[in-house]
Amino acid sequence: MASRSAGGPSRQPTSVAHPPLGRRRWFRRLVLLAIVVLAAALFWLICYSPVFVVRAVQVTGVAAADPAAVLQAAGLIEGQSIVRLDVAAVEERVEQLPIVASARVDRDLNGTVTIALTERQPIYAIAQTDGYQLVDSLGVAYLSVVELPTGLPVVSVGDGESDASIRLRADAATIVACLPEAVLLQLQSLTATTPDDFTLTLTTGSTVLWGSAEQSELKATVVEALIKTPASVYDITAPNHPTTR
Repeated sequence: MASRSAGGPSRQPTSVAHPPLGRRRWFRRLVLLAIVVLAAALFWLICYSPVFVVRAVQVTGVAAADPAAVLQAAGLIEGQSIVRLDVAAVEERVEQLPIVASARVDRDLNGTVTIALTERQPIYAIAQTDGYQLVDSLGVAYLSVVELPTGLPVVSVGDGESDASIRLRADAATIVACLPEAVLLQLQSLTATTPDDFTLTLTTGSTVLWGSAEQSELKATVVEALIKTPASVYDITAPNHPTTR
Protein backbone atom coordinates (compact mmCIF):
# COMPACT_ATOMS: atom_id res chain seq x y z
CA MET A 1 0.00 0.00 0.00
CA ALA A 2 1.33 3.40 -0.94
CA SER A 3 1.93 5.70 2.00
CA ARG A 4 0.72 9.32 2.05
CA SER A 5 3.27 12.07 2.35
CA ALA A 6 3.66 13.62 5.78
CA GLY A 7 2.41 16.94 4.62
CA GLY A 8 -0.85 15.51 3.23
CA PRO A 9 -2.31 16.32 -0.15
CA SER A 10 -1.55 19.81 -1.42
CA ARG A 11 -4.49 22.26 -1.81
CA GLN A 12 -4.88 24.30 -4.93
CA PRO A 13 -5.70 28.04 -4.37
CA THR A 14 -9.30 28.92 -5.29
CA SER A 15 -9.91 32.01 -7.39
CA VAL A 16 -12.91 34.39 -7.01
CA ALA A 17 -14.42 35.67 -10.17
CA HIS A 18 -14.91 39.44 -10.26
CA PRO A 19 -17.17 41.22 -12.71
CA PRO A 20 -15.35 43.09 -15.38
CA LEU A 21 -14.26 46.62 -14.44
CA GLY A 22 -16.52 48.20 -17.03
CA ARG A 23 -19.58 46.42 -15.64
CA ARG A 24 -18.81 47.68 -12.11
CA ARG A 25 -18.55 51.24 -13.35
CA TRP A 26 -21.89 51.01 -15.11
CA PHE A 27 -23.49 49.61 -11.93
CA ARG A 28 -22.19 52.50 -9.83
CA ARG A 29 -23.47 54.97 -12.39
CA LEU A 30 -26.91 53.37 -12.34
CA VAL A 31 -27.02 53.53 -8.54
CA LEU A 32 -25.96 57.18 -8.58
CA LEU A 33 -28.57 57.99 -11.23
CA ALA A 34 -31.27 56.25 -9.19
CA ILE A 35 -30.32 58.30 -6.12
CA VAL A 36 -30.47 61.55 -8.09
CA VAL A 37 -33.85 60.66 -9.60
CA LEU A 38 -35.21 59.68 -6.18
CA ALA A 39 -33.96 62.91 -4.57
CA ALA A 40 -35.48 64.99 -7.38
CA ALA A 41 -38.77 63.16 -7.01
CA LEU A 42 -38.83 63.75 -3.26
CA PHE A 43 -37.95 67.42 -3.75
CA TRP A 44 -40.81 67.86 -6.22
CA LEU A 45 -43.20 65.94 -3.99
CA ILE A 46 -42.45 68.07 -0.94
CA CYS A 47 -42.01 71.49 -2.52
CA TYR A 48 -44.16 71.56 -5.63
CA SER A 49 -46.71 68.77 -5.57
CA PRO A 50 -50.30 69.35 -4.33
CA VAL A 51 -49.61 67.03 -1.38
CA PHE A 52 -47.92 69.48 1.03
CA VAL A 53 -49.94 72.67 0.59
CA VAL A 54 -51.82 75.12 2.80
CA ARG A 55 -55.31 73.75 3.40
CA ALA A 56 -56.40 75.61 6.54
CA VAL A 57 -55.30 78.61 8.61
CA GLN A 58 -56.07 78.93 12.33
CA VAL A 59 -55.72 82.09 14.41
CA THR A 60 -55.30 81.70 18.17
CA GLY A 61 -54.86 84.15 21.04
CA VAL A 62 -57.59 86.44 19.73
CA ALA A 63 -59.44 88.61 22.24
CA ALA A 64 -59.82 92.06 20.69
CA ALA A 65 -58.21 91.49 17.29
CA ASP A 66 -60.30 90.85 14.18
CA PRO A 67 -59.47 87.33 12.89
CA ALA A 68 -60.41 88.38 9.36
CA ALA A 69 -57.90 91.25 9.51
CA VAL A 70 -55.24 88.84 10.76
CA LEU A 71 -55.88 86.45 7.87
CA GLN A 72 -55.77 89.28 5.38
CA ALA A 73 -52.49 90.59 6.80
CA ALA A 74 -50.97 87.10 6.77
CA GLY A 75 -51.53 86.91 3.02
CA LEU A 76 -51.75 83.11 2.93
CA ILE A 77 -53.28 81.49 -0.14
CA GLU A 78 -54.93 78.10 -0.04
CA GLY A 79 -52.96 75.68 -2.15
CA GLN A 80 -49.55 77.35 -1.81
CA SER A 81 -46.63 75.19 -0.72
CA ILE A 82 -46.53 74.85 3.04
CA VAL A 83 -42.87 73.79 2.94
CA ARG A 84 -41.71 76.86 1.04
CA LEU A 85 -43.83 79.17 3.20
CA ASP A 86 -41.82 82.17 4.45
CA VAL A 87 -42.82 81.99 8.11
CA ALA A 88 -40.80 85.06 9.15
CA ALA A 89 -42.45 87.19 6.46
CA VAL A 90 -45.93 86.10 7.57
CA GLU A 91 -45.13 86.94 11.18
CA GLU A 92 -43.80 90.35 10.18
CA ARG A 93 -46.94 91.17 8.18
CA VAL A 94 -49.25 90.16 11.03
CA GLU A 95 -47.23 92.18 13.54
CA GLN A 96 -47.95 95.29 11.48
CA LEU A 97 -51.49 95.21 12.89
CA PRO A 98 -51.59 97.81 15.71
CA ILE A 99 -53.24 95.47 18.21
CA VAL A 100 -50.66 92.69 17.74
CA ALA A 101 -47.65 92.77 20.05
CA SER A 102 -46.14 89.63 18.51
CA ALA A 103 -47.10 86.72 16.28
CA ARG A 104 -45.79 83.18 15.92
CA VAL A 105 -46.52 81.04 12.87
CA ASP A 106 -46.42 77.25 13.05
CA ARG A 107 -47.09 74.87 10.16
CA ASP A 108 -48.06 71.24 10.04
CA LEU A 109 -47.44 69.05 7.03
CA ASN A 110 -51.08 68.01 7.18
CA GLY A 111 -51.76 71.43 5.65
CA THR A 112 -52.65 73.50 8.72
CA VAL A 113 -50.97 76.83 9.45
CA THR A 114 -51.47 78.24 12.95
CA ILE A 115 -50.98 81.94 13.71
CA ALA A 116 -50.63 82.48 17.48
CA LEU A 117 -51.11 86.09 18.56
CA THR A 118 -49.99 87.99 21.62
CA GLU A 119 -52.20 91.05 21.77
CA ARG A 120 -51.22 94.36 23.32
CA GLN A 121 -52.73 94.92 26.76
CA PRO A 122 -53.90 98.40 27.79
CA ILE A 123 -52.24 100.04 30.76
CA TYR A 124 -54.00 103.40 30.42
CA ALA A 125 -56.21 105.38 28.05
CA ILE A 126 -55.98 108.77 26.35
CA ALA A 127 -59.23 110.75 26.09
CA GLN A 128 -60.36 111.70 22.57
CA THR A 129 -63.33 113.65 21.28
CA ASP A 130 -65.15 110.45 20.28
CA GLY A 131 -63.89 108.05 22.92
CA TYR A 132 -60.55 106.80 24.16
CA GLN A 133 -57.29 105.51 22.75
CA LEU A 134 -55.78 102.52 24.53
CA VAL A 135 -52.04 102.51 25.26
CA ASP A 136 -49.90 99.51 26.22
CA SER A 137 -46.99 99.17 28.65
CA LEU A 138 -44.53 100.35 26.00
CA GLY A 139 -46.47 103.55 25.41
CA VAL A 140 -47.88 102.37 22.07
CA ALA A 141 -51.31 103.83 21.29
CA TYR A 142 -52.94 100.99 19.41
CA LEU A 143 -56.74 100.95 19.62
CA SER A 144 -59.62 103.45 19.74
CA VAL A 145 -62.71 102.57 21.78
CA VAL A 146 -65.94 104.38 22.57
CA GLU A 147 -66.16 103.47 26.25
CA LEU A 148 -63.41 103.54 28.86
CA PRO A 149 -62.60 100.02 30.11
CA THR A 150 -63.27 99.55 33.82
CA GLY A 151 -60.34 100.39 36.06
CA LEU A 152 -58.21 101.94 33.33
CA PRO A 153 -56.70 105.34 34.27
CA VAL A 154 -56.94 108.28 31.90
CA VAL A 155 -53.72 110.00 30.87
CA SER A 156 -53.48 113.38 29.13
CA VAL A 157 -50.20 113.49 27.24
CA GLY A 158 -51.33 113.91 23.65
CA ASP A 159 -52.05 111.25 21.07
CA GLY A 160 -49.91 112.49 18.17
CA GLU A 161 -46.96 110.72 16.59
CA SER A 162 -44.33 113.38 17.17
CA ASP A 163 -41.19 112.37 19.04
CA ALA A 164 -42.36 114.43 22.03
CA SER A 165 -45.74 112.66 22.19
CA ILE A 166 -44.17 109.24 21.84
CA ARG A 167 -41.72 110.06 24.66
CA LEU A 168 -44.52 111.29 26.93
CA ARG A 169 -46.64 108.18 26.29
CA ALA A 170 -43.72 105.90 27.08
CA ASP A 171 -42.88 107.80 30.28
CA ALA A 172 -46.53 107.73 31.33
CA ALA A 173 -46.56 103.96 30.82
CA THR A 174 -43.49 103.64 33.03
CA ILE A 175 -45.19 105.63 35.79
CA VAL A 176 -48.54 103.82 35.64
CA ALA A 177 -46.83 100.42 35.60
CA CYS A 178 -45.08 101.29 38.88
CA LEU A 179 -48.13 102.58 40.75
CA PRO A 180 -49.26 100.37 43.64
CA GLU A 181 -52.90 99.28 43.73
CA ALA A 182 -53.73 101.69 46.58
CA VAL A 183 -52.73 104.62 44.35
CA LEU A 184 -54.27 103.22 41.18
CA LEU A 185 -57.64 102.91 42.90
CA GLN A 186 -57.51 106.64 43.66
CA LEU A 187 -56.00 107.73 40.35
CA GLN A 188 -58.35 109.95 38.39
CA SER A 189 -55.95 111.27 35.79
CA LEU A 190 -52.29 111.68 34.90
CA THR A 191 -51.18 114.75 32.97
CA ALA A 192 -47.97 116.12 31.53
CA THR A 193 -46.85 118.70 28.99
CA THR A 194 -43.14 117.94 29.27
CA PRO A 195 -41.22 114.84 30.43
CA ASP A 196 -40.48 116.58 33.75
CA ASP A 197 -43.93 117.68 34.95
CA PHE A 198 -46.11 114.59 35.36
CA THR A 199 -48.94 115.23 37.80
CA LEU A 200 -51.41 112.74 39.27
CA THR A 201 -54.90 113.84 40.25
CA LEU A 202 -56.56 111.61 42.84
CA THR A 203 -60.26 110.98 43.36
CA THR A 204 -59.89 112.69 46.75
CA GLY A 205 -59.08 115.95 44.96
CA SER A 206 -55.44 115.84 45.99
CA THR A 207 -52.60 116.08 43.48
CA VAL A 208 -49.26 114.30 43.33
CA LEU A 209 -46.38 116.18 41.77
CA TRP A 210 -44.45 113.29 40.24
CA GLY A 211 -41.93 115.09 38.06
CA SER A 212 -40.13 112.89 35.54
CA ALA A 213 -40.41 109.13 35.06
CA GLU A 214 -36.97 108.66 36.59
CA GLN A 215 -36.92 106.78 39.91
CA SER A 216 -40.56 105.81 39.38
CA GLU A 217 -40.27 102.67 41.48
CA LEU A 218 -38.93 104.65 44.42
CA LYS A 219 -41.53 107.39 43.92
CA ALA A 220 -44.30 104.76 43.88
CA THR A 221 -43.13 103.40 47.24
CA VAL A 222 -42.94 106.90 48.72
CA VAL A 223 -46.35 108.05 47.50
CA GLU A 224 -48.05 104.88 48.75
CA ALA A 225 -46.95 105.75 52.28
CA LEU A 226 -47.42 109.49 51.84
CA ILE A 227 -51.08 109.47 50.78
CA LYS A 228 -52.01 107.93 54.11
CA THR A 229 -51.50 111.43 55.50
CA PRO A 230 -54.27 113.81 54.31
CA ALA A 231 -52.91 116.68 52.20
CA SER A 232 -53.79 118.73 49.16
CA VAL A 233 -50.46 118.29 47.42
CA TYR A 234 -47.91 115.52 47.63
CA ASP A 235 -44.60 116.53 46.09
CA ILE A 236 -42.35 113.56 45.32
CA THR A 237 -40.34 115.10 42.51
CA ALA A 238 -37.37 114.49 44.82
CA PRO A 239 -38.39 111.14 46.32
CA ASN A 240 -35.70 111.18 48.98
CA HIS A 241 -37.12 114.48 50.29
CA PRO A 242 -40.93 114.37 49.75
CA THR A 243 -43.13 117.19 51.01
CA THR A 244 -46.85 117.78 51.55
CA ARG A 245 -48.97 120.83 51.90
